[in-house]
Amino acid sequence: MSVDNVCMWSNEKGAWQKVTAEEIVRKYPNIGTVSAYGKLFMCELCGQYVTLARGQKNRAHFRHLSAEQDKDCKDRSKQFELRNSPHSVTNIRHDLPLRIFVGTDDFYFEVGLLRLPEDIFEKISDSIITITNGESEKNFSVQEYLRKDSVTWLNVGNMVTENYTVKVEPACSELNFYWGAKIGGVNMQGTLFHADSGRKLQPDSDVKIDEVYYLLTTQNLELMNVPDDVAMSFKIKKYINGTTWRIYKISATAISEKAAKFFLGYHYRLTARTVSMQPIYPVFTNEPNVTRHDSSSVFFYFTGDFQPDVFPLTKSDRLFEHENAKLIKVNVKSSHQIVAARRRQTLEYMYLWRGLPADEVKLPAVTVTDILGNDIATGISYRLPKNFIMQIYTEFDGFVLVSENGVTVNKISLKEGFEIDISTLHFGMSVKIFQGLDCVFEIVFERQEENVSQDDEKLYALLERGTGRPIKIPHAWGNAEKFLASYPKVKSWLYKSIRAGFATEESFNIFRNFLLNELQV
Repeated sequence: MSVDNVCMWSNEKGAWQKVTAEEIVRKYPNIGTVSAYGKLFMCELCGQYVTLARGQKNRAHFRHLSAEQDKDCKDRSKQFELRNSPHSVTNIRHDLPLRIFVGTDDFYFEVGLLRLPEDIFEKISDSIITITNGESEKNFSVQEYLRKDSVTWLNVGNMVTENYTVKVEPACSELNFYWGAKIGGVNMQGTLFHADSGRKLQPDSDVKIDEVYYLLTTQNLELMNVPDDVAMSFKIKKYINGTTWRIYKISATAISEKAAKFFLGYHYRLTARTVSMQPIYPVFTNEPNVTRHDSSSVFFYFTGDFQPDVFPLTKSDRLFEHENAKLIKVNVKSSHQIVAARRRQTLEYMYLWRGLPADEVKLPAVTVTDILGNDIATGISYRLPKNFIMQIYTEFDGFVLVSENGVTVNKISLKEGFEIDISTLHFGMSVKIFQGLDCVFEIVFERQEENVSQDDEKLYALLERGTGRPIKIPHAWGNAEKFLASYPKVKSWLYKSIRAGFATEESFNIFRNFLLNELQV
């Protein structure tokens, strides 16, 4: 049976590129059958090399080898979802997280149990969790070990196994949506773990250049032809149940065909841009594998080569797609849903929980000052900051849009915990600061026209149109009325605002600048 999801390495792009048999024949009309052993064409769904078959009677096509070790590829049975399908129709199978801890002469694993909704947690509060590899087992009391507010990591020692089994007694059927009965373990040929966090990479996951990983394998890499573009150092060797296991620290120093095929041998893909999924709107809180929100839809920004899936099945709109970047609107159908990035299996996943925490969720705060450290307020400003420089500090990633006369002239990325300067500011410019899709700060620098202080009508109109959050009126403004004899309309606005007790943020700043610049109060 032919294989439809095939790619080959492109030296030009430094990545695996999807191809069809027809494209290969058109480009190389004299090409004959190319065996999978030539390691030229790869099945995207299972990461194994495939054969390009071309005979006199049959049209050219790709096919799997009958001698393959892994015969579970969905492309064999044609039961896979087409890659342009926005979501699947069955439950999204996903592994619970597994991580490794590497010491000087030993290692051990921890299985991560995802946080549960409070009602399910209460149902299993008297249960016992058993994790086994088929030969030995570990038992954990829910009351003693399971955390209510985050992932629970359970130490299972150095039980090296292809699959772990998780059993809860007494059982609870609702657990199936959150915890699978089986957890993918370790492939004897080799399994990668992130060196910093210890978390396991799922098969077919992306390997990022210059990122350091642990490779746990039964192979002796010192006896193998490791490519020059793969840095490797031996860590430890451990003899377990008749098998010698080795751990290496490993990383790709450059993207090359040899390095890409080395990692593909362990069922991983070398790439410059790994799969990621990030909720960006509306307001949400993030926990490991859980995003809590209170909306009928959530916007996600995906990067990488994969298929986005949602379960339970719901409409998902692709608002933007360019190469390996996607902006997707997920319409919320139930209180708990799964959003996943999937190829052969789920690579990344996230639960959507409808309902924000009890604590008030506020928009991310930003700090905007001049070079002397004086705060700069949002709104319209008739004064430029000292040396025409604005300093911005944010607690989260975001971006700044700088516009001139209504036209965007610069977009600057904001990095969590770092300060940036916006320089060469001048009148006619505006600066907007975004956290996710939320604009949390905006300032417009306007030149105050000559004699504008004489124009009572114009200033009154600006004050009336002002928007923003309410700001309490200072007591000192009550003394300003004696300076407003020439501004009857502005005086009436001030009286009205004093009676209300507040002014909008934009109007507050306009009137404050008026007092400082025009009346010298």
